[in-house]
Amino acid sequence: ERGHADEVLASEGFVIANSLKPGDRITPAQCAWLLEQDLIKTLNLCALHIKGWDTFPEEAQHVLANMAFQLGISGLLKFKDTLALIQAGEYKKASLAMLDSLWARQTPARASRLSARLLALAVCPACHRPL
Repeated sequence: ERGHADEVLASEGFVIANSLKPGDRITPAQCAWLLEQDLIKTLNLCALHIKGWDTFPEEAQHVLANMAFQLGISGLLKFKDTLALIQAGEYKKASLAMLDSLWARQTPARASRLSARLLALAVCPACHRPL
């Protein structure tokens, strides 16, 4: 029964998260549970702290959640211009703004991938072709 398995993993996860010491090993299922909890926490923090979160396209949410997962929510919130541009639906400008940062210089491959994903959201409202 899936519900019971989730309860067991949840109880194990609580024990795992609160009792791990350096060098301890966990199972793949425990690892997946811990990752899922981190992702849920990140998405909840984004929804709580980013105005308009629920109105963003899912892809924009994924890009921002990816950044928040790496930088923490406080790090993501420093991207004020990028966030404002996404809130305005200006995805092309947002994709460029995010590249003008220390983060992009330190993690250029990740920044380029995420910027490209935002850029793909930028389409002409009249003809729906990429801008």
